[in-house]
This record gives sequence, C-alpha cells and structure tokens, in this order.
Amino acid sequence: MDIYQIPSLLFYYPTDFRTHQNNPSSSPNYANSNKGTKRETRVRYAGCPLHTDSEMQDLFSILNSIITDIETNGLQARNNLLSKRSISRRRNWMRAEYHRRHAGRTWSPLTATVELDTDYLTNYLSQYNTSRYDIADSELLNSRPTTVFYKIDSLFRAQGDPYTGCLAAIDYILCRQGKTFEDRDKNLVLVWGDLVPDHTSRTVIVNSTEMFNN
Repeated sequence: MDIYQIPSLLFYYPTDFRTHQNNPSSSPNYANSNKGTKRETRVRYAGCPLHTDSEMQDLFSILNSIITDIETNGLQARNNLLSKRSISRRRNWMRAEYHRRHAGRTWSPLTATVELDTDYLTNYLSQYNTSRYDIADSELLNSRPTTVFYKIDSLFRAQGDPYTGCLAAIDYILCRQGKTFEDRDKNLVLVWGDLVPDHTSRTVIVNSTEMFNN
C-alpha cells in the first residue's frame, strides 16, 4: 500500500475463535472437518467462508465499492482508492490490530538481516569457483557495493513459503530506491541458516542445521 498506493487488505477467515478460544473442542464447527472454521453450507459454495460473517460482509462491501468506482470513473479511479472511507477505515483497523496483538514486540523480518560489503559475498562464493566460471568476477554482483543477507533456519519447502513474501518486502525496503529491479542498489541473499561475518578474511560463515548443511 505504501509503495504502490493500491489497497492490500486482510480479513479474518470466519471461525469460532473469538467465542471458543479457551475451549476450542466445544466449538460448534469443531466436530466436523472444518476444525472451527465457519464455511458455507450451500453445496454450490462448498468450502467457501460463511458469507454472513461480519468479516466477509466487510470484504464484499469494499469489493462492491471498488467495482462501482471503476465502472463509473474508469481505471483512473484506482489512484484514489486509499482515500475511500471504507478502505482507509480497514487500513487503520489493520494497523490497530497489529499493535494490539503484538504488544510492542518486534516481528519485522528486518531483524534477521545483515548488511555487509559485497566482497564478503564474493569471497564466500569463491569456494565454488570452477575452471570455467569465476563467481567473484560477476559484473552484476560487483556492481552493487553492499549486500543484504536475510537469515532463516528452515527447510526450503517444509516451512519456506512465508519467507518468500518477506524476501520481497526486504527487497523493496532495503535494497532499492524505486519500484523496478533496475532501481536495486544492493544485492539480496537468502541464507538458510545462521550467518557470522568473518571480518578478518572478509567472508561469511554459514551454520545450518537443515538440509543445506555440509
């Protein structure tokens, strides 16, 4: 939303959590395969969230408002969507909900990043050089003097999916000065494991307990 000024809103999937968070097994929707989620009983919409839930009603209301604006004013209407009352209200609610739930704790993926001179990266990668390819000579890597390392300790597929979105966010927040990849002025590297800078040899040490551990 901040970068493109296009709404990116979140809505809670209808569940019995608010009324049964302390005794989930007594939830009306717990006994079946729904596991506490509220889903449509109409066969035509099987598997869909319950449309009468307040969260879904808010979603439909905002979608209808956007469609009406586009039909009335054309595609240029999207440039002013964030100023619409229903959307700005939801955006403010999302911010308040975030602070309420996290109570001041830092959950940003930026806390798992390290910035180093790019030669730390090329020196580390040089161990994988071959007679036909010298990574340290990479024009693209060396064109950016700084590299951002994003450290995670997770299996690539088993738990890796959430990190893809974080990687994109870090790219926009730390590694570029504009919207396109041509505006990127820092390299970005995803590290499966912990990374320790070796300032003496100007390289990095990667310690991993997962599948990429040597």
